[in-house]
Amino acid sequence: MRKKQTWYPYVLVLAVVLLATLTVLVLIEKPRERIQEDILARVAPLEQERDRLMARRDALQQTYVQQKDHPATEHFLFLDLDSQLYTDVYPQLQKMGLTASMGLSADNFPDGFGTISRAQFDELLEAGWDYFLVCSGEESFKAWDREISRQLQEAELEKPKVVCFEKNGFDESMQEEILRCGYEIAVHHGEGGLSLFGKDCGDELWLTGAHPWNYEGVKVDIQELVRFRGDTCFTARFSRGGEVYNRSSFAAMLEYVEPYFRDGTLQVMGFEQARELHSIRIEGMDMTDEQFEQKKAELDEQIRVLNEQIQELYDEWNGGRHD
Repeated sequence: MRKKQTWYPYVLVLAVVLLATLTVLVLIEKPRERIQEDILARVAPLEQERDRLMARRDALQQTYVQQKDHPATEHFLFLDLDSQLYTDVYPQLQKMGLTASMGLSADNFPDGFGTISRAQFDELLEAGWDYFLVCSGEESFKAWDREISRQLQEAELEKPKVVCFEKNGFDESMQEEILRCGYEIAVHHGEGGLSLFGKDCGDELWLTGAHPWNYEGVKVDIQELVRFRGDTCFTARFSRGGEVYNRSSFAAMLEYVEPYFRDGTLQVMGFEQARELHSIRIEGMDMTDEQFEQKKAELDEQIRVLNEQIQELYDEWNGGRHD
């Protein structure tokens, strides 16, 4: 007669207990999974927004650093070609490693009466100077362009891309005509409230402003030019008007701006080079230090709030896991 197996009931009880335990665990885990899915669904948009704001903050920082390295630019424009341009101005600028731009007009070409010679003109070009055209604005721009183009051809000079208008000679309605005549840069004197600090190069015509080199507010404007990192021109002439060249005064003006040249915040360069430089400006490059700090603080605060909200949701999940 076989001995009765007494351990069967124990195995059966243990199996029932294990099955019940697994059932309870599954029933508990299912709500937890749903809670986790819900929390992750709520966290995702918060993290996306936080990452977007962090990218904006990084871009702001990069722009600010680039802005610090972006110089203002200026041009010395001589509106006539008096012989002093070569004998007096050229040596002063050469000593400082600077250049200027020479203005050609209907009655003002090299080899004219009292002007520099063509050889001197060419020497200045070789030294890095450039030239532009001076338009009074008193006649039809198209007629003026036709005549000056004829003179340039006779003088075997290439037509420049820059036209500088005499004071009150420019009107914004002229822009399409200026472009049609092949110009890319127009220098004005603030007519119609235009800014004298050119910045926006645009895709076609670049407008930049001009000031007499010796007017009363020139020092303040140089400071503003450097602060806003724009572009401007200082005009001078030898024959007439309030911007007549004077050696000692011009030397004093150069002495005033020399520290800006040394620290790189202001550069003298040709028009096309300046336009290329300013064309790489990006949004936000006009920030002052205070504006940068304020914008950065606003982004930091928004990021902080989002991080707190995200952490609260993760805490909610982790707390639920230990209940």
